[in-house]
Order: sequence, then structure tokens, then C-alpha cells
Amino acid sequence: MSTLLSYAVATDPNPLQVSPQPSDPSLATLTIIVSNDTHQLIDCQSISFDFSVGTDAKDFFSDATGIGTSATEGWSLSSPSAGVFTATPDTAQNGSIGAGSLIFVLSNILVNAQPGTTDMTITEVTTSNTGTLDIPLAKFPQKFKVGELIASPPTISSGGSTTLFWSGTSGAIYEIQYQVGPGTVTISDLNGNPATPLPSTGGYTINGIEQSTTFYLLVTLNLPGLDQPLTATRFFPVTVVAPPSVLVGTVVAFAGPLDNLPPGWIYCAGQEVSGATYPQLVTLLGTIYGTPQTAGNVVVPNYMGLFLRGVDTEGALDFDCQQRESPIAGNPTVVGPVIGSRQGSQVANHNHPIFLGSGTSEYMGGDDNIMINSGNPVPAVRSETRPVNAYIYYLIYGGVPQA
Repeated sequence: MSTLLSYAVATDPNPLQVSPQPSDPSLATLTIIVSNDTHQLIDCQSISFDFSVGTDAKDFFSDATGIGTSATEGWSLSSPSAGVFTATPDTAQNGSIGAGSLIFVLSNILVNAQPGTTDMTITEVTTSNTGTLDIPLAKFPQKFKVGELIASPPTISSGGSTTLFWSGTSGAIYEIQYQVGPGTVTISDLNGNPATPLPSTGGYTINGIEQSTTFYLLVTLNLPGLDQPLTATRFFPVTVVAPPSVLVGTVVAFAGPLDNLPPGWIYCAGQEVSGATYPQLVTLLGTIYGTPQTAGNVVVPNYMGLFLRGVDTEGALDFDCQQRESPIAGNPTVVGPVIGSRQGSQVANHNHPIFLGSGTSEYMGGDDNIMINSGNPVPAVRSETRPVNAYIYYLIYGGVPQA
């Protein structure tokens, strides 16, 4: 019968390598993770891990001497016979397995000298079941390595792209697999050319990804004299986020601190931001708000201390729209009613009643810089004309960060 619990094995090195005994031995470590996926308590009495001992390709090691063991607290791991390691709970209560995991470690394993695939046989004894499970362990030639699979960027918008990177030892077959709906896509060559297989070290861009998926790097090594090839696997999940509910370039008022900005939102302070991270913002803004010092980057608007005003190309309410200046702060070039253009402060012509002591008269002028030596009240001199206001941060949405 099958086991009730679930088992996973991590190896170090990964993949396992044989030892060219007696010189330069390769010592391996197995970490066995036991979990309960049934959502019900399972009363476990023992779990045994059985390995084939000998010098052949189907054997794991030729001598169990020196193999170290460790177990989750409340369990013991012993070796009653060569090649068999049995885990038992210290108490019946410890054997009651719920949502937590058990971890057992076998270390200082001297792998034998023959490449091949060996089985670790698990025998699980519970109060209601005795089940077995075989987990194959591939022993690769010495110094055979497969690096981690990496996707950049790991988070993309729907329909976006990511590039997979990997590295490994030559001489094996490298393939990429991932799910698209109910089907599986397998990539085994470059640009659809069967004559150019995927290299042992390289990169591959996947376009048009519509849903979150996990990419797998499958490594297959065929060796003479083996009934089946040696295999190793690497994987990397990529998350696809829904299209944003706001357009790239949207500006909002933000009342929180700048060290807590949501992903994709940028403070509008006239700074230069990475075009690699925000390529959509580069396409949208170009050099409207300044030329970046680093090619490919983009300068965001500087809205510090400003009120924003809707574009009025007809001058219906903005009577001075044709005199508006460049969007770049400090540039007085007149550009007219274009997006991002700026205006300096100004007070429109208006009347002030002034009490002179013997009567009241009116002063008409364009500012309040009036000094009268007799009579009161007099207009106060201030640095700006303003309504009641409160500080906020203006943020611009740059799109889903790409790095």
C-alpha cells in the first residue's frame, strides 16, 4: 500500500555525485521532509529509510560506517541494520502527526563510485496502514553540477515576458518545461531550431505569459551501460499580476510616509529613475521633464510645493496659457499650454479699500506691496498668495516594476 504521509528529499550536493574511491571522496547529505497533507491526524509508529548497499550503479553506498543522523525533536533515528535507518517517536503523542513537518537528516554518506540511479525505499507504519514508497536518487559523475534556475523579472503583468537563466555541466540535455492551461510546453532548442539545442549555460526569453506558472529546467545525462538516464530538475515560479486599475503616468495624492510606497508608485520630486525597472514610463514621458544623465532612464515630474491645474489649451480659464513655461524646473522657455508646463506666482488686478483717516479711498494694483505712512489699516506684505492648504506627496504610477 502507499504511504499516508508525503515525503520530499533534498540532497547536498544537488545533484548527488559519485566518489572516485579511495581518493577525493564525495560526502553527501540527505534531508528528508515528512508532511501530512490529509488534514487529519495520522498516528505514526515508525518510518524506515532503506538504501541498497554495494558497489554497483544501483547501490547508494558500499559502507554505512560513519553516516551521521539527526531527527526532529521527539523522534529518534537509528540504524538497526546496514543500509536501513528507522525513525521512531519517543512517545505515542509525538507520533501523532498533524499540520507540522518532520525532518530527518543523514549526513557524511560516502557515495559509491558508480554513476546510476538508486532507490530510497520508505516503509511507513501507522496504526491503520503499512505503506511503502520508492524515491529515486540519481548519482551523477564527479564534478557534474547544475546551478539554480532564475527568472528575471519574477513578477510580470499579463502578456509580459521573463528571461530564464541557468548554468550546468556540458554533455547533458537541457530542456525547459512549463504549463499553459491544461497543456505542457517543452523547449529543447534555441528559437525553434532543432539543430541548436539549449546550451548547458545560457538564457531563454519566454514571451506572452498570461498566467502564473512554474518553469522547470530538466537535465538529462545518458551514460553508457545504464538502463535509464540520470535526471536532475530545477524550478522557478513566475507570478503574473492582473493589469493595473490605473494607467501608467497616473498622478495621485498620497498621505502616507515615503518609506511605505506601494510597488510601482514613485514620488514626484524631479528625480531620475531606472528605465529598466519602469520601461512603460520611459515610453510615456520620454524627456518631457528633463534629459536623464544615464541613457535609458527617465526623469519624473517635480511637483514639490506646486498645485496642479488641468490643461486649458483654449485659455477659457487660464488666460495666460500661451505664456506657460517649460515642464523642466528652472527652465524659463515659453512653451504654451502643453502637458507639464509651469506658471510662476501672480496676483490679478484688484481693488483694495484703504482708510486714510479722513475718509476711504480705493487703490487698484496688481500686488499688495503698498506702504502707507499714515492711517490704518494698510495691506500686509506677504511672500505669497495662497488658499488654506495641507501637505501631501504627489506620486506617479510607473507600472509593474520589472527588476
